[in-house]
Amino acid sequence: MIKRTKLLFKGVLISIIPLLFIQNCNPGADNKDLTAPLVASQSFFATIPPTLNELKVNTVYQTGFPEDSQKVEISFSFQQTPTKPYSIKAYIGRPNFIELDADGTTVRNYIKAIDPSDFFPDRFIWTSPETSASYQIIVVTSNSFGKSTKKINSIAPTPPAGPCNGSIAAPTTIGNCAQHCIEVTMNGNSMEFVAKYTTTSVQDYLYLDFTTENSKGNTGPIPLTFVELGLEEPPVPISANTYSTIKKSFDTQAYTDACVNIASYTFLNSASGSSDSFVTKKITVP
Repeated sequence: MIKRTKLLFKGVLISIIPLLFIQNCNPGADNKDLTAPLVASQSFFATIPPTLNELKVNTVYQTGFPEDSQKVEISFSFQQTPTKPYSIKAYIGRPNFIELDADGTTVRNYIKAIDPSDFFPDRFIWTSPETSASYQIIVVTSNSFGKSTKKINSIAPTPPAGPCNGSIAAPTTIGNCAQHCIEVTMNGNSMEFVAKYTTTSVQDYLYLDFTTENSKGNTGPIPLTFVELGLEEPPVPISANTYSTIKKSFDTQAYTDACVNIASYTFLNSASGSSDSFVTKKITVP
């Protein structure tokens, strides 16, 4: 065992001696550092400043209880992965009020300073109670080798369509009065309604109604009104004619919603078969 160790040691010496001889015989060898390329390579990869790309911002209108809100989401990225440790923070403020000092890192007059999301480390997420507000966002990042800042302005999100979206003004006619319709008229502050159905053939049974709902889906301001024919005994044929519900109205000044949803349903039955029809629309309440 001792003999074998001596042989290995002798082999190592034999390998090292030529290398030492070559280095000592090379002019200027004393001035060269063989580890210099390695140090330079490590230095290059260890001194990357945090240079930001352009920011992206997205806003979303959030409906909820007790109040609606908007979510502001700012995405960021680097031109190269910066050397750690580095700091990064987003400052959110009014577009004409928030400001970045000349030092490139100090932000003044901001509303909120936030860190990247724990779940999405490449973005900042903030919820604001101001659903119609726009903001300016300043992102500041730095490490031992440099700093970088970027700005972007957000746009307030579009609110979802309200319960009165698509409503139309009175007077108006909903449907086709040659068959089935609702006529809406104004008489001072009163909004008046009548549902009509025209049959061109004899019927055994006819049902026609008119209903209203407020913007929350509750019945009213006018309760159900209807016409029902063909219940007599013995049966009495229903002649071809135009039939209508009793005209109903409500006071627009006493009604608190911005619209009213109106609807009419009709059902007919005869020897030739059955048919039905439904018309509905939202009406703007002045």
